[in-house]
Amino acid sequence: MKHTDVIVIGSGLAGLTAALASAQQGRSVTLLSYGSSSLSLNSGLIDFLGYDDSHKAVKSPREGILGLPETHPYSKIGMEEIAEAVDFFRDFAKEYHMPYHGS
Repeated sequence: MKHTDVIVIGSGLAGLTAALASAQQGRSVTLLSYGSSSLSLNSGLIDFLGYDDSHKAVKSPREGILGLPETHPYSKIGMEEIAEAVDFFRDFAKEYHMPYHGS
């Protein structure tokens, strides 16, 4: 029987990031994917929160996230962890010569 520490289902941005973060922490990772990921269809935009619940564009994703209901996944995760995830993504992209520009 093959042993793996982490199984990630899906090879979209979230799945790839979860697999990468786990591997960087020294865990053995199995990534399960069906077909090709939707990343090839993506605009290249990493959208954390562009619109509020009334579908109005937010001036700042940070402010928009802080105004979400407690039940929203971003509220449950918290701003500190979201900022850490953004930094993780930027550092990874920069390390592999794919700098991401945004705020």
